[in-house]
Amino acid sequence: MDPKQQKQDQEKLLEKYLQKSSDKLNSDVTLSCEIKERIRLINALMVQIFLDPKDIETHNLLPWIHRLVNNFRLYETCEFDVLIETYTSAIEKTRQGYVIKNRPGWFKSTAFNIVSNLSREMKKKDLVQNMLKHDPLEMDNLEFCDESSDGILHLIKAFENLREEDKHLLNLRVVEGLTWSDIAERMINEGKENTISVETLARLRKRHERALKRLRSHYENSA
Repeated sequence: MDPKQQKQDQEKLLEKYLQKSSDKLNSDVTLSCEIKERIRLINALMVQIFLDPKDIETHNLLPWIHRLVNNFRLYETCEFDVLIETYTSAIEKTRQGYVIKNRPGWFKSTAFNIVSNLSREMKKKDLVQNMLKHDPLEMDNLEFCDESSDGILHLIKAFENLREEDKHLLNLRVVEGLTWSDIAERMINEGKENTISVETLARLRKRHERALKRLRSHYENSA
């Protein structure tokens, strides 16, 4: 899509969001005048982000989210959607009485958390997809898992119940597709191993086998 047209579409969508928020604000008799004013300031910030290039910090917020999304390699995620989710969160928290003092800073922090969570969810999906396409010689312990939506959900739940070190090892081996030597080198850089040796590689393989067995156990218990 043409960038200019995309920006116009986003501005129209933003206008609808703000109009809806304004109408709801004016008709809500349960909110105090103080909270209504805070919400109006949040709405004004959204207008500044798109329409006020004079405020550099605010106007650069959307490009900053765009860079953030790319840094996390979430190339199919739209920065505008992240901004809207951030805005929605700000409105909800303000309605609950939370005071946002530094609005641009809070928006950046919240947008970062949203993108970070999206990245974690994407890695979970990548892990599941890679596990379901596993090499039988490497991962025959995963033959217990079916590819139905329920099976995938159970596998995700089982993975979440693993210890952090098991998750980390499976992520390195399955999602990133690292060799055992590469994994050993990564572990050394993280201070978890001392040297790359035959014993180190054998130990990592054994840990990997145990992690898969624990994954299977959690999967069968959750099914």
